[in-house]
Amino acid sequence: MTTLHIIGFVLCILAIITLGYFSGKKVSTGSDYISGSGKGGLLLVTGVLFSTNIGGASTIGAAQGAFTGGLYGMWWNVGVFLANFVIGLCLAKHIKSSGCVTMQQFIRIKYGSKAALTSAVLSSIGVLVSIVTQILSATALLMSILKVSFVLATAIATVLMIIYVIFGGAIGAGMVGIAKAGLLFVFCIVGGIIVIRNTSNIPGGFSNLDPNVYFNLNTGGILNNIGGVISSIVGLAVSQVFFTCFSTAKDVKTGQRACYIASLLILPISIASVAIGMYMQLTHPEISSKEAFPSFLLMNLNPFLSGVALATLLITVVGSGASVTLGIATVISKDLYGHFKPNANEKEMLYATRLAIILVLIVAFIFTCLCGNSYISLFTMLSMALRAAVNFVPVMLAFFSKKIIGEKHCLSSMYFGIVSYLAVYFVSKSTMYALLASIIVALVPIMLKNKKQL
Repeated sequence: MTTLHIIGFVLCILAIITLGYFSGKKVSTGSDYISGSGKGGLLLVTGVLFSTNIGGASTIGAAQGAFTGGLYGMWWNVGVFLANFVIGLCLAKHIKSSGCVTMQQFIRIKYGSKAALTSAVLSSIGVLVSIVTQILSATALLMSILKVSFVLATAIATVLMIIYVIFGGAIGAGMVGIAKAGLLFVFCIVGGIIVIRNTSNIPGGFSNLDPNVYFNLNTGGILNNIGGVISSIVGLAVSQVFFTCFSTAKDVKTGQRACYIASLLILPISIASVAIGMYMQLTHPEISSKEAFPSFLLMNLNPFLSGVALATLLITVVGSGASVTLGIATVISKDLYGHFKPNANEKEMLYATRLAIILVLIVAFIFTCLCGNSYISLFTMLSMALRAAVNFVPVMLAFFSKKIIGEKHCLSSMYFGIVSYLAVYFVSKSTMYALLASIIVALVPIMLKNKKQL
């Protein structure tokens, strides 16, 4: 990196940190920290969603997938795009009317404290995997920029996530998400224009790539690809981020509009990321697939703007991981700490949430170091599927069924779901088969209960 790269990078980071700091000064209670006290407008709520949904998998991961498999890189973003629309259309009223800040709080009301505690523990495993995905993405980016070792880059990424979220919670993350959305749009549009311009000067352009690989929807296996999309939809439907979104929103319509806008924001970023990945395969096939996106920025933008773009990408990944970390820390503070200390005051809950953030990211750091250079998309799909296997059936029944099952049958459904998913995936290696099996098997305890009642 040249001096201009560094100047642009540092100035952008300082600007975003300043915004996060002044946003964080609005936080005075645990309710402000976790959900903005339910006073969020459209921009804030959209920022919260955007910060979480658009991360390493949607940018670096999409470019990585496109670098090695062309259209294969789009599947995760297709799932997130559809999930935001479906949740905004079908689940918004249910989530907002519940008045719950966390999904586990909702499960406690519907099924009891044991079910909520079980959901918190099993879901935290999937959420932790999601955080590892963002740390892996940030690590790949930092290694490209700083040319440091894997462990050092991972440590830097973890510390950045702690700093990012610990001073602002939902308010800070949302305001930074707004700034990040604007920057990402600009650089993705610029990147797409550069790809079109440069590719037009290459004889044959993208037709030089193997069409059986780069323009084939079956690359990676069509069932696995569709299974990944379904995993994204059902996993996000029972994720903490949408409870955070609707508890932050001032009303249902605000939350719904934020879902639709966040969904639309995914499209240009997805298209640009896939195009950039394919372009880098066409022009620089020798580089590592994980470095496709940052290498494109370094090679094709003005040095100062390249530095700003790299900082934006880093903030995107770190911000997404920080937002997910806030979600799991909220579960730990409200559902675990709150379970053992139900009379804790607002200040105690604030400290508990911030301590949980640090502990979660330390665990994620250790896990990331053990995983090494794993494929980003693999962890993303695994995270979604794990959450869906545990919570999808009980939560959807609570939303749409007039007959609420008891705590015993809810616990059985959760255990049946997660065990069947792992068993089927271990045998078939298919996300589609494993996810469908987990949902079907999770329904067995409910069906048996209904049969006995008859």
